Amino acid sequence: MVDVDAEAGIVEVELQGSCSSCAISSVTLQAGIERIIKGRLGWVTEVRGGVDESMDFEDSFAMGRGAYVPRGY
Repeated sequence: MVDVDAEAGIVEVELQGSCSSCAISSVTLQAGIERIIKGRLGWVTEVRGGVDESMDFEDSFAMGRGAYVPRGY
C-alpha cells in the first residue's frame, strides 16, 4: 500500500515482483486486489494502482519467484 485517503475512500497500491512486468497487471489490480480490499474494508470506494518501476529487474523477478522475505522477519 502506498497511500490511503480514508475520507475519500481511496487506497493507492503499487505492484511489485512478477506483477510489475506482467501484461495483465491492470486486470490483477481490478479483478483481484480491488475486489479483496473493497470486500474487507467497507469504506473503500476506489483502489488506484501502478507498477513499481524503480526496482532492479533481478530483485523484482526474485520476488515473483518466491524469494521475497518481508522486512522484519
